[in-house]
Amino acid sequence: MMGHYELQTMPIIQELKGFDARSGNALERLIFNNRLWVVLACLLVTVALSYFATTRLTLNASFEKMIPQSQPFIKNYLENRQALRAWATRFGWWLRAVTATFSIRITSTR
Repeated sequence: MMGHYELQTMPIIQELKGFDARSGNALERLIFNNRLWVVLACLLVTVALSYFATTRLTLNASFEKMIPQSQPFIKNYLENRQALRAWATRFGWWLRAVTATFSIRITSTR
């Protein structure tokens, strides 16, 4: 069975003085023998990244900046966007009117 070890093969060290500081590879020794410094380094990185995130991060959800402006159909859209907006407004009013009329007809037949 995987992950099943006898207590004798993997002893639990309950006190720090029973821990062999020379065990493990170099990275393990660096991390586990200097736990306080590792925690302080993580805390320092967290504080620094939090500071930069709150002072320098700006959110910009501009549609025009997110679309691939080199594509021909996008160039066409950008050149004609005012006409398309006017058409979309008229189409939106028409669609709402048709939908309202259609739903009235459906509900009145029941």
